[in-house]
Amino acid sequence: QPDGSELADAGVDWVANDITTTAPIDWDGIEAPVKLVIGDGGVSVPESFVGVEVVRFGENIDAVTATSFEGPEGQTLDLTGSGPRLIGVPTAEIPRPEAAVEPFVPPRYGDEAPAPALAAIAPEVLALLDCAVAECADADYALSHPRRGPLSTPRAAEIAQQYREHVASAAARAQLRVGFEVAGEAFRDAFPGAVLSGGDFYRFLTLSRQHAGPRQDLDTLAALFAQVDLLGLSAADAARVQQRLASDFASGAALPGFDAPVVAAAVAASPVGLVR
Repeated sequence: QPDGSELADAGVDWVANDITTTAPIDWDGIEAPVKLVIGDGGVSVPESFVGVEVVRFGENIDAVTATSFEGPEGQTLDLTGSGPRLIGVPTAEIPRPEAAVEPFVPPRYGDEAPAPALAAIAPEVLALLDCAVAECADADYALSHPRRGPLSTPRAAEIAQQYREHVASAAARAQLRVGFEVAGEAFRDAFPGAVLSGGDFYRFLTLSRQHAGPRQDLDTLAALFAQVDLLGLSAADAARVQQRLASDFASGAALPGFDAPVVAAAVAASPVGLVR
């Protein structure tokens, strides 16, 4: 050094105040990485600095000048950097012991009781059904808004979808009307003068293979009833929503005598309803 002391070169490749390359530096990862020393300027390398180590020439962002190369006895010095490192090469670092990791601390629970989950109410579920079959501005809100509680769950979305596809859409109502018209005529032919009973009608459909469609429709409605029960409604609110489902189903079937109470009785006879 200018004061006569010695300093290891440490594999420096370039020394300058500013270093700019027009092509990326390609390091093979085997030999020593490229080491650049900059004075009071900066460095620019295209693409990335992978395999490039950059250090300052001096501790205080000292500039590289002509006198930097002059030794105490007229020698020409081979410059290196003694300042802070700006960019390092992780794979070339000297391994250092890792700090001890703190042992796992189990969670600590408070003494407060958990807050009860938000409960759905019948008006909200009925609004959800309305939005399932109409261009309703509240449809997305009813299904996704976090404050809707149980109505922001996949179960509520499935209820809306099943109601739309199997009960309330124009296609579903047309299918119900055709299927139950034929099944109703067959029931009256088999039991002349009999009053249409939900339980008897469901058992008739179960024994008649040609009327599998209407029986499956009632099983789907029974599954909807069970899904409504799982929303956490009060008993009165659940009955109110299920009454709405039965009424809409009866309207779609359009079978004389097959009103909402009879539909509910047929649903009660379905084995799917036993899961409720």
